[in-house]
Amino acid sequence: MDRMQSVVVGVVVCLALAGCPKDEPGSAAEKKIKPDASVANIVRVETTVPWGKKVACTKILDPVGIAAALGEAEVTISDTSESGEKEATSICSVRKTGKVLSEKEQAKLMEKEGFKIGVQPGDEICQLRAYCAYSYDIADAKKKAEAMGQTCNTDIGDLSCVQQVQAGADYRYVVTVLDPDSKCRYVISPTTITQQEPMMACAKVFVEQITKEKLQAP
Repeated sequence: MDRMQSVVVGVVVCLALAGCPKDEPGSAAEKKIKPDASVANIVRVETTVPWGKKVACTKILDPVGIAAALGEAEVTISDTSESGEKEATSICSVRKTGKVLSEKEQAKLMEKEGFKIGVQPGDEICQLRAYCAYSYDIADAKKKAEAMGQTCNTDIGDLSCVQQVQAGADYRYVVTVLDPDSKCRYVISPTTITQQEPMMACAKVFVEQITKEKLQAP
């Protein structure tokens, strides 16, 4: 039997008896077939929109509905999504519509009414920052918010938390809402308003109007 025949016979016998030696642990051959544990443990999380995507406020908010919810005759929505915070999908400012007072007119009004003249035309009522490219855990979000002194409940969305911020002799209220439909986190904040009710009204109407379909629409 020549050398080639010996090799063939040896292979056949090895396969028949299932006695071929296995690759040694850590060998190159074993590394090729062994699953990569780092890849196997990766958990893929789907978000409503990809990170970095911006959605125009006009696609997700209706000023007529917002005005009605806030008890205003008319509101204007300004959009700073593109130039604002990178992490935010949308940044929308809801402003009172009407003739903006001149400095002289405003000073006269303040002289008559005092410094608390309320929201005037052109003033911001509330600002929305929508974060839709991140997943969240409700229990974890509630725990962190309460640890920071925020008050949380489920009156709006999956969870709504209110942070009271000192503003001179008054307080301003920042509301964070986890929306079950859009799977976004909304942060609603004021510029000058020192009442909590308008912020809650803004939060409620935002949750009602914003949907996953609107955010994902081309």
